[in-house]
Amino acid sequence: MTAAIVALAGAGCGGRSVLYDVKMAQQTAKEAVTNTVGARVRSVTCPGDVEPKKGRALTCAVRGTDGSIGGVQVVPTGDDGAVTVKKLALLNVRELENTIALGLGKRLGGVNITITCPEIIPIKAGDKFACQATQGASKGPVQVTQTDGQGNVTYGLVNGKGG
Repeated sequence: MTAAIVALAGAGCGGRSVLYDVKMAQQTAKEAVTNTVGARVRSVTCPGDVEPKKGRALTCAVRGTDGSIGGVQVVPTGDDGAVTVKKLALLNVRELENTIALGLGKRLGGVNITITCPEIIPIKAGDKFACQATQGASKGPVQVTQTDGQGNVTYGLVNGKGG
């Protein structure tokens, strides 16, 4: 057994162990975050020192290229060490940036605005975070508030204009 594989004691039939491949879990989580929420991922760390119980998810920590952090839950799928993503509760950062850029652009008279948000944004009602608005050489913060646990947000420029 390599250091990258953890045995799940008693998870199989007749006491047979199900393998959890840490490297495979990290790759699966990274691909899910990149493909599903559009985030640029620097690293993924999945626990290697735990014995997950059958049907119970493990949470891998995902770090964006900007240092932002969130969690992705994975569940072992069989004896080959493979895992599947059980829960990916992160905002789609590219979609969010486009939505804010279009909304603010309209409110400011049709100007072209670029928005940059944190790469990894866990979905949590009431959470607030800042994005950066850029229009030409001008930059300013955008305050974003998650209005529910479904990924809906309100936003506004710190100087008062927003959506």
